[in-house]
Amino acid sequence: MVKISRSDIHRHFADRGYPVERMFGEDIGADNLPQGVIHGAERATDAVLAQRRADMPLKPKAIQRPCDVGLFSDDSEQLDLVSWFTEQSED
Repeated sequence: MVKISRSDIHRHFADRGYPVERMFGEDIGADNLPQGVIHGAERATDAVLAQRRADMPLKPKAIQRPCDVGLFSDDSEQLDLVSWFTEQSED
C-alpha cells in the first residue's frame, strides 16, 4: 500500500490551479486520528439529513385511483339535480 501525504495531494492539485483550500477538509477517522476528507464527502449533520428528507417528494401511501371511480363516476347512482329540477318545473 502506498502512503501519500496530505501535503503531496495539496501540491498536486494546487499546481494544476484547483482551489485546494475549498477542496479538502479534515474529520476524525475511525482510529480517532485526523483524516483528510474531500469536499462534499464529509459527515452530514442531523440538520442536513432532516432537510434532505423534508425536500424529498412525498410518496402516496396507497395506489391512487382515478377520479372517475366512486362518487364522481358517470356510472354512479347519483341524483342528477339539473334534470330533477327540470322535470319538476315541467309538471
